[in-house]
Amino acid sequence: RVLEPSAGIGNFISYMPKHIQKNSSVTAVELDNLTGNILRLIHDEADTRISGIQDVAMPDNSQDLVISNIPFGNYRIYDKAFKGEKEKFLNRIHNYFFIKALDKAREGGIVALVTSKGVLDSPGNQDVREYINSHANFLGAVRLPNTTFKNVANTEVVTDIIFLQKNTQSKTNNEDFISIEKVEAVHKDGEIQEVGINNYFSKH
Repeated sequence: RVLEPSAGIGNFISYMPKHIQKNSSVTAVELDNLTGNILRLIHDEADTRISGIQDVAMPDNSQDLVISNIPFGNYRIYDKAFKGEKEKFLNRIHNYFFIKALDKAREGGIVALVTSKGVLDSPGNQDVREYINSHANFLGAVRLPNTTFKNVANTEVVTDIIFLQKNTQSKTNNEDFISIEKVEAVHKDGEIQEVGINNYFSKH
């Protein structure tokens, strides 16, 4: 059972290894109507929902894999299911997608999300990293060059792929990724600057 909560036209499904695709039940969610209909035409084998993930009827703790290139930005999303400690994560859509993905993944399921480097590097996102740590094992992350999406999306932005395994039982998860460290880096103009980088990357 695979959930793609921000599917676009379905590139993750297109490049899924065929033996996995053949043995998977894929639910693809896309908010934009035109994009969602293109997705539905390309991948008629998937259960396509043209909707925001916040409005999709799907049981929590039900998916073996949640995988997506999620939206990011400091804008608010509304989800009536987010109350109490989770409500604060509605203010930044990228943080919301992490929490929503963990809700939908089964215990032991995998969450693999492409996102901006701010999730791991920003001091303002420490609360979401702490929440992740209490609900999942941090398996690792890959930082992509800022030119990764230049040819396909005409954008230059540093992005990470973050891998988690849902685990609400353990209290001894990998905490390397919670804090950030100040390091010296050479700017493209040659100037040395102090920048904050996630401890996971500074240690690995």
